Amino acid sequence: MAKVSSSFPLAVIIASLILFLPGNAHSSQPQALSLWAGEYNSMDSLGPDHGMIQGTVEYVPGKKDTAFYFDGSGFLAIDTIAGFDTSRFSFDLWVRVQPGNRDPAPVFFIGHNRGDTSVVIMPDGSVCLRSEWRHGGCLSQTAADLFKPSELAHMTIVREGGVIRVYKNGTRIGTGANTCCLKLASEIFFGGTDVGTINAGVLLDEIRYYDRALTDEEVFTVYNEYVVNVPDEALLAELDQAYALISDLQQEVDELTQANAALEYQITDLESQNTIYISQILELEAQLNAMEQRVKNLEGQVITLESRVRGLEEQVADLQAQIENLKTLIVNLEGQIRYLEQKVHALQAELDALKQLLTMSLDLLEEDFRSTFKDPGFTIPGNSAEEKLENLVQAIIGLKKGRKRGLYKTLQ
Repeated sequence: MAKVSSSFPLAVIIASLILFLPGNAHSSQPQALSLWAGEYNSMDSLGPDHGMIQGTVEYVPGKKDTAFYFDGSGFLAIDTIAGFDTSRFSFDLWVRVQPGNRDPAPVFFIGHNRGDTSVVIMPDGSVCLRSEWRHGGCLSQTAADLFKPSELAHMTIVREGGVIRVYKNGTRIGTGANTCCLKLASEIFFGGTDVGTINAGVLLDEIRYYDRALTDEEVFTVYNEYVVNVPDEALLAELDQAYALISDLQQEVDELTQANAALEYQITDLESQNTIYISQILELEAQLNAMEQRVKNLEGQVITLESRVRGLEEQVADLQAQIENLKTLIVNLEGQIRYLEQKVHALQAELDALKQLLTMSLDLLEEDFRSTFKDPGFTIPGNSAEEKLENLVQAIIGLKKGRKRGLYKTLQ
């Protein structure tokens, strides 16, 4: 495994930084197409693309003479720039963030929506590439790269396709992907937007526009134009910043070396775990083979059970057929029973009528006997009509022949 050396060639870094100190750049000066200098107006000093102040904007001392100062109640709007392409452009300007900001300081926006291409400075001095800073989009910066409150610093914003590069004092501080809003912009805003209010103060001065993406060397050349004649104290201050950067880099190298050692330990531990996992895998394969054999046995049992089920299904079908026949027989018997019940009811009715007729006849006979023989209390012996009829029949059978003859003649 490759290791990160702790003896990082810091001399190379120092040489590179000295090469790019003010006064050592040799690139030709890029030509800006527009300049909004903030000299008590929003005019374009180099071209026809004049800006418009919206709301309240103050003019305060800046890098050169006066500058724009935005406190959240106004902004500078550039309605249109001829031929402006949102996928390829550059802006450079001087920035100073007001101490005590509660919100991110608005620097640059394209379009009417805060979700469009934008650059803002957070209260801690870090730079975000979208106004939705709560959802990410912020650059990873060192302490030297931060735009500290009250510090007047040079910023360059370069967009090339879906990538935005941000520079501080001629040095790139971060790069971020931004594929949003590759379209012709309706407006460009500095110091705020026409959507909502931002509670943050920021000074912007000497805003310049280029219709292409500047290279790193060109960005440094643009910055160097302002600082080439600074006093030696300023050069020393920048050199101090370079050494601070080197110190930060050395610290990062040390941290990477420690991380590398930790990774090697983790790899060794993972290799040990891998051996254990291989043993477990072999064990699982043996269990799997045993389970496959068991599955085959169970499949044989399933085939046997399926055969038995088919036999039982045939028996069930026969029983169902017999049940259907019994149901038919029951229906027929129920019909016969209903018929017999009706016949019994009819016969019972006839019997009741006959009983009533018998009772009436016996009553007439008793009445006739009582009238004929002058015996008002006469009744035929018996507690029911049937008993009385039985006793009457026995009485008739017991008559002598002569008396029977008279009855016989009467009945002829």
